[in-house]
Amino acid sequence: MSRRAIIEIELLSEAVFGGDGSPIGTADIEIQTDECGLPYLAGRTLKGLLREQAEWYNHFLPPDERLDGEIARLFGKPWEDNHEALRIGSAKLADAIYDFARRHQLGPADMLEAVTHIRSMTSIDETGKAAEGTLRQARVVKPGFVFYAPVFAASDLTEKEKLLLEKAVKLLRHVGLMRNRGKGEVRCRLKWLDGRDSVVPVGGLERADSEPGAKGAYMELTIFAHEPLKISQVLGTSDSSQALGHIPGSVLRGALVQAYLQATGKPAEELETEDIFDPRKVQFWNGYLVLDGKRGLPFAQHLFETKADSKLPSKTRKIHQVLDRERFAAIRHQSPVRISRDVMAFGAGRLLAGNVRTTSSLHLSLLEDARREGRFARLGVNRTRIYRYEALAAGQVFRAVVFARESSPFTEWLSRQRTMMLWLGGARNSGYGRVSVAVKSLAFSPEWPDWSKKHTGFLYVLAASDWILRDRQGKPCSHLDPDWLGEQLGVELELEDQVVQTRLTGGYISQWQAYQPSHAAVQAGSIYKYRVLSGVLDERKMKQLMDRGVGARINEGYGRLVLFEDWPFDELADWEPADAGNGSMESRGEPWHFEEGQVSRGDPATDDGQIDRIRKRLAQLRLEEIVRERVNRWIGQVHGERVGKSKWGTLWQISSELLADIQAGPFAAETVIDRWTRFWEDVDRRTENKRNRGLNGVRVGQWSLKEFIFRVLEHEYSIDDWLRSDGISPYWNLRELELFFRQIVRGQTATGKKVSLS
Repeated sequence: MSRRAIIEIELLSEAVFGGDGSPIGTADIEIQTDECGLPYLAGRTLKGLLREQAEWYNHFLPPDERLDGEIARLFGKPWEDNHEALRIGSAKLADAIYDFARRHQLGPADMLEAVTHIRSMTSIDETGKAAEGTLRQARVVKPGFVFYAPVFAASDLTEKEKLLLEKAVKLLRHVGLMRNRGKGEVRCRLKWLDGRDSVVPVGGLERADSEPGAKGAYMELTIFAHEPLKISQVLGTSDSSQALGHIPGSVLRGALVQAYLQATGKPAEELETEDIFDPRKVQFWNGYLVLDGKRGLPFAQHLFETKADSKLPSKTRKIHQVLDRERFAAIRHQSPVRISRDVMAFGAGRLLAGNVRTTSSLHLSLLEDARREGRFARLGVNRTRIYRYEALAAGQVFRAVVFARESSPFTEWLSRQRTMMLWLGGARNSGYGRVSVAVKSLAFSPEWPDWSKKHTGFLYVLAASDWILRDRQGKPCSHLDPDWLGEQLGVELELEDQVVQTRLTGGYISQWQAYQPSHAAVQAGSIYKYRVLSGVLDERKMKQLMDRGVGARINEGYGRLVLFEDWPFDELADWEPADAGNGSMESRGEPWHFEEGQVSRGDPATDDGQIDRIRKRLAQLRLEEIVRERVNRWIGQVHGERVGKSKWGTLWQISSELLADIQAGPFAAETVIDRWTRFWEDVDRRTENKRNRGLNGVRVGQWSLKEFIFRVLEHEYSIDDWLRSDGISPYWNLRELELFFRQIVRGQTATGKKVSLS
């Protein structure tokens, strides 16, 4: 990308960012939140709003000054793959707020409550009263917060294009839902960022000719997802998509080719297709989730555990492989359950396994579907379409491999990169697909396992990606023919057992705007067990076959396999992701820090103030919880003489007045003590010679009411130091008393429980 900018969106009023809603919310109308519980405005939505403003501005220009071409280039054309259009990320709060949440281990519910609140509303009928059944609640983002959306341009913008974008940003005055009801008023600014993407050379291709069976170079690509990746399965519906659990080699190939053309300035017709698309020269292996610094592989499908063990919360569990009948017999009568994970990595004596995180969002399209001719199109009716995208969640790290058997201009260019920014998958112009990639040359294939030196007489074959296989007659098949496999390895083999699943696989070619033919493929994770009838397995030939791959479309990540002679793993450890921060993998023990593709959100001049607002709100929530717990406990401890509600009301009135004085401005704590002291002096004087002692006869627990009030005023609250601020006392002390007396007067607790004073 040649130019970067940031759009600052300051909320001048409450806002409702519509979306899927929040799983932790309770309102009827929820807002769109991320995994940290913080609201955001989706890049797709922001792009549509900016386009609307640009078209409005363009409408009032003289005909000879219209900017129709600039609008198409900036925001793209419907139903076309717009490589040159702007790519707009989601508008999120400042990075400092996310760092604050991580540093203090704040959960999504805490952050959601800190930056939002709930508004209630009703519809009014013709009589001016609230219509029955119309009460509803909407969660709104509090005004004053600033959101930041990154903008990337594929090439230098002309002065007209820059001016048009700046005008569109300035004209954007309202966002979100309920814009006609006073919500979503904003002030937007566009800031161009200095600096451009750089290419940092790290030397040429490192050959691995010293390794048995190696001829070529392995370039490992570590991929950090800054935004969700919309990489969908071939099967889906017109209004939804389901994400793949990995980055296919074909997707990676397309993004690298596009980056190569942009970096070298070559037109597409001059691309070295005979090199890049030839699996004998270069292969693009799928990108799988990184587990504890290791590139994962599809989880093997032959692993089981007992039903009792599957219900245990333990992160480490015993596993049994069904291909070893003797070992599997130990749990055959204990209701074995298949273990399901997405990826695995080989460790010392045990497997490390984990799942890929996905996210889904609802999207609204207001464009007429020009591809479908029918009654609606003939009538000129614009149909509103609601659809759901499922995507790989942001913040995850994947690792892929580009295997170059021969040098070419493309592979030489790739080997000179250190880090780069790419866009992967679909909806790349609408807040999806932005990743940072670190390139590292390897001396050997990361898919070669650490082979056991002993010969067991067996060969295990793991499908490390989907396979598209055909037998010697050209018919689809679901396993490698033992005779063919034996020829490749120089041994005689017999298929003993297998655990196989199949699925339909396909793809989408964006340049052609067409889907590839679907094929029934062996699903990644399928595993086979062959018996070696004669001969000895040769490590060199095994490596050669693994590098070459099997079946069709090897250049696109299909046909990967891992060979080993034994399955030594009888224990599995569940892996949980560590926080990778904002593009840094240092917390995972990795040396990479992804500079390319990162955009710093925030402004030091405003970040501290917003964090302080959040901190104060969190402190308020914590103190409110403490106050409610203490007051509910005191209610059950009131005993002694019966006192009328008027006297309790006097106590409530004094507490409320003092509380109002504190909220109105500076107020000394001594004034509170003096006010209560004068009140009790008056009570003592009035009841001095009376048999009914009134308030002096009331006790709370072991304390008289007078002692109880002064002890409450002296109470120090136990909360975390980072939540503390001036003003905790005496405000919250009086808040406790006010709530306590109010509940007694009203005759019920905050939970609705009736107060019984005897």
